[in-house]
Amino acid sequence: MINKGMKTQIKNFKIFELIFGIFLFLVLIFGRNFTGIYIFNYRIGELIVGIQIILFHYFIFSSNEKYFKYILISILSLFYLKAFYVIFDIKDLNILRFSSSIWSISMFFLGKEIFFNKKVYLNLLGLSLIFLYLFTYINYPEILINIFSNYGDKFDFAKPSDLFLIFCITLFFSYKQLNFRSFTLILISSSFFYIPILFNQSRGTNVSLLCLFLLTILYTIFKRFNLIFNLRKILILIILTSFFIGFTLQNLNEATFTNEVIESNIFTLEVEKKESIGNAFYIDRGFLYSNDENTNWRLTIWQTAIKDMFKENLWLVGFPIHQEIPIMRHPYYKTIFLENYNLHNFFVQFFAYFGFLGIFLIISFFYLIIKKYIYIHKSIDILLVMIPIFLVSSFDSSMESVRFPLIFYFSLGLLINTKS
Repeated sequence: MINKGMKTQIKNFKIFELIFGIFLFLVLIFGRNFTGIYIFNYRIGELIVGIQIILFHYFIFSSNEKYFKYILISILSLFYLKAFYVIFDIKDLNILRFSSSIWSISMFFLGKEIFFNKKVYLNLLGLSLIFLYLFTYINYPEILINIFSNYGDKFDFAKPSDLFLIFCITLFFSYKQLNFRSFTLILISSSFFYIPILFNQSRGTNVSLLCLFLLTILYTIFKRFNLIFNLRKILILIILTSFFIGFTLQNLNEATFTNEVIESNIFTLEVEKKESIGNAFYIDRGFLYSNDENTNWRLTIWQTAIKDMFKENLWLVGFPIHQEIPIMRHPYYKTIFLENYNLHNFFVQFFAYFGFLGIFLIISFFYLIIKKYIYIHKSIDILLVMIPIFLVSSFDSSMESVRFPLIFYFSLGLLINTKS
């Protein structure tokens, strides 16, 4: 029999699940517009980051898995070490803004420890795909635009990287939670609407979608023929692939340029014009460049940031955490609104702010997630969702936003949650 205390506990759980489900639904559908709403002079996104900071410290003491706890303690110690070094130069909250990729990790532990029904989450994901498509590509209600414009900092449509994230995670949770017939129905219907969009809107989502298809095919082949593979073999394959790419880049042709100077009332910029080049990628004075302007913009800021780190001997712990990365102070790389502070690559940005120590810790953290998932599910299929999402966040500033890392980390935590 269920006693009175258990009934009260179940009721409280249902109320919490309802409130948290509504919050997730608002984040999934409205994203940047919802988190940009002001409450008592603070945006909801800033309040979320504040809660994530508290949760990050809480899970250090409450986590009962020592390796995850060691990672959290190490990352937090690195942050405080960097903060202490510049404590007298801190004049605003940018130190929390530039370190948001640390605090969002707490969402993984929330997903891992929370009592939240996975099928409820799948329903929220499925509904969000429907509403995102209707709002973004059919008609965004004028009343909602006015609300977000009047009570928030600005109004934006959903970014392609956010759409890819929700599309990818929805398919994976469908694959894990539903029978084959239901999963096939969701796969076909969602792909019919979203694949043309993801292929055409962004190169990052284009490449990530192709990666998703390729990994799924390879995984199916491995599983069909009972081929044995493990993390060690996958890491060796990644390392060999990296060496191959590096060797290929070393053999690219050098380019010849003439310089043209563009002047404005803000800055003077030298623009290099090609004399002769036939390759999509080329090497010039030790830098990798591309004929595509958007790709070239990213390649320039990534390589310049890394070069500056080694030049200033900051490769171990990275740039000061309270300031933007030096290359992003240049008006051209801040983009037209002069608001961009991100390198549009999660791992490069993490390396730039936290150096080799930081990148080692974050890679170790993801390794522990994969290892934990394999232990629970006896499968390595989590890579089908993690690798494409890492890829899309390697061409975009998505992991430095609020919605993308919140949904990503919470989903990973829920996948290895044995309580729900």
